[in-house]
Amino acid sequence: MSPAASLLLPGLALAAIGCGGCGASGGGPRARAPEAAVSPEASQTVVLRAGETIGPVRARVGMAITVEGSARLGTGRSWRPEDLPPTLRADALPTRSASEADGGEDLQAFALRASAAGEYRVRFVYGVPWEGTPEAECVVVLDVR
Repeated sequence: MSPAASLLLPGLALAAIGCGGCGASGGGPRARAPEAAVSPEASQTVVLRAGETIGPVRARVGMAITVEGSARLGTGRSWRPEDLPPTLRADALPTRSASEADGGEDLQAFALRASAAGEYRVRFVYGVPWEGTPEAECVVVLDVR
């Protein structure tokens, strides 16, 4: 992919934050299971590219899943979740600068939290909201138990 294309189609990072791997028991982080799904106890970051589907990411009801995406907010381009069911919240987290240069990339973040068990397909679109058609999209599949 050309550098210009990567600016228009930035990736997302997905982090499922759990407590099972915390150092409280002295064991350190748990090893990742060989399957593609993320364990509800694991803390993991997955980098996504536009046009991909990731998951299923396993989580527990009420557990926060953090989704981060590179954006060019100065140009109006941003990531946003679409068509969330009433049992799934997507709260915007503080934006961080990914570059020290003016007009550089920003890191957008959202905390996803389900209030009911089930499978959720969360569609994130990237582009200028008032222009209508998104430039890119990513789908995150959550398996909440």
